[in-house]
Amino acid sequence: MVFTNLLTTLAYTTILRSPMSRLFAFICVLILLTAPAAAQSGYKMPPADVAALVDAPASPSVSISPTGATLLIATQPGVPTIADLAQPELRLAGYRINPTNHNTSRSGYSTALRLVTIATQQSRPVTGLPPNAKIQNTSWSPDGSMIAFTHDTGSRLDLYTITVSDGRAKKVGSVVVNNTLPGTPYSWYPDGKALLVRTVRPNKGAAPVRNPVPTGPIIQESSGTAAPVRTYQDLLTDAHDEALFEYYATSQLMRVELNGRSRAVGAPAIFSGVSLSPNGAFVMVTRIVKPFSYQVPAGLFPSVAEVWNERGDVAYKVAELPMLDNIPIAFNSTYEGRRSIQWRRDADATLFWVEAQDGGIPSNRVDIRDKAYILAAPFTAQPREIAQLATRFAGVMWGT
Repeated sequence: MVFTNLLTTLAYTTILRSPMSRLFAFICVLILLTAPAAAQSGYKMPPADVAALVDAPASPSVSISPTGATLLIATQPGVPTIADLAQPELRLAGYRINPTNHNTSRSGYSTALRLVTIATQQSRPVTGLPPNAKIQNTSWSPDGSMIAFTHDTGSRLDLYTITVSDGRAKKVGSVVVNNTLPGTPYSWYPDGKALLVRTVRPNKGAAPVRNPVPTGPIIQESSGTAAPVRTYQDLLTDAHDEALFEYYATSQLMRVELNGRSRAVGAPAIFSGVSLSPNGAFVMVTRIVKPFSYQVPAGLFPSVAEVWNERGDVAYKVAELPMLDNIPIAFNSTYEGRRSIQWRRDADATLFWVEAQDGGIPSNRVDIRDKAYILAAPFTAQPREIAQLATRFAGVMWGT
């Protein structure tokens, strides 16, 4: 801008001087006339050496099979493309969603896969990958004979598997994977013969459209008690945001066989957690339910934790949590009620959870801060206390 103004000034101050000055002024005017056209000619490439440095692939990611016999090496691009960054993005309830494919926004991906047999160090590429592959959510089967992943076509996420013995990938069924919420959108059944997949609801219709005319005020209710909260971003702001969040985040669980056959498991819901029991007979789900909040992200919305049988019927209600918008902001604060709900990994179908004994407030003086419980299928007995903790529970590892 400064250079353009300078040329303009020189052109007008020298126009009435000598012929050479007039020629100089004429050249300046030509530059002014051609400059806008040059600026519109598109992106400019740096020298080849610089471009090669920027476009160099990132270090590959590596995962090892459950048996320790095989490595999976995934090639990743160095930087996202302009097309990747230009994808639409919705910021809803603390999450960033790509509405074109029900995927997390700006999510990374791999472009090629290789298998390495550790004993012989033999390396072989995975064949059968789709053209221009965008591979995400890779996961080994329990026995290490198969690998599953999702492929981003640009408009949907498809499910694929790889047979480790021949290194060939193939698409599994026709389900459309829903990956709008964090976490791998599928789980292997323990026998490795099927996957439990969060899928986009069939016949879900078109996305909600914002009404340009407000239908009423935005109303929020308060409990009347002090509830300091942390600062969050990308929160819901109105009823239209609520409708969009429910539209994109709602999934239908499907059991998908390796031959492509599939069947629905339970009713559609907004699943913030899905976990199969070690014997595969039950699935524990955590469903986000209304009312939604404009003050906290979806992870703190009201929720219900349930155990479903293989058909999707409720076998046991584990917990029903209210809006968690009043948790103290001090470290080690938590909420009352059952939390850290999970399967005991060394048993067929036994639930584990902990409960705060201090009201979730770390400043309260108590001898026992958390208690741990277990409850085995068929979940009809009373929960059994297995540990009393003087400090806040952080995690558990199961072993024989």
